[in-house]
Amino acid sequence: MSHSRKMIVIIFAIILIVIIVVGIIISIFIRNPKWKEINEIKECKGFFDSPIIEIELIKLNRKVIFSDDDLIDEWNDFFKTLEIKRDYSQSKNEKNLNKSVTLLKVKTESSEYLFSLVSFPKDGEGILKIDDAYYFFKSDTTFPFDQTYDIAKERHGQINLWE
Repeated sequence: MSHSRKMIVIIFAIILIVIIVVGIIISIFIRNPKWKEINEIKECKGFFDSPIIEIELIKLNRKVIFSDDDLIDEWNDFFKTLEIKRDYSQSKNEKNLNKSVTLLKVKTESSEYLFSLVSFPKDGEGILKIDDAYYFFKSDTTFPFDQTYDIAKERHGQINLWE
């Protein structure tokens, strides 16, 4: 083999190794995203820019809507300590997931955010769907869905979505 052919083979091998190493590094970062605050993800940019004015909770075929300061404060406490990270495995296996009938709609003075609860927190971690993306979530504060739903239902009643 001539000297120039050996050099071409060596250069090709080096380029191939570099491509493989870069691919491995990229896949590690994609599969192991970091925990972020809710306003750090694209679907919720500006989440803390204006106060929450109303929350709608949907459970099965019933919903409650409230703007009570004490109930909104519970959600604010939750969102302040909420950490989320992208769950790429759920996005790829969406057809295998239970379709969520538990929704949380948060209205601020400037935006609305819709969260679909895929799994309730177990061992401190649950799964949310925000737009078309899935996220693991955890918080130092208890997930206030059930307790705020029950109090809002008692105060304001609930709406049956199928009647």
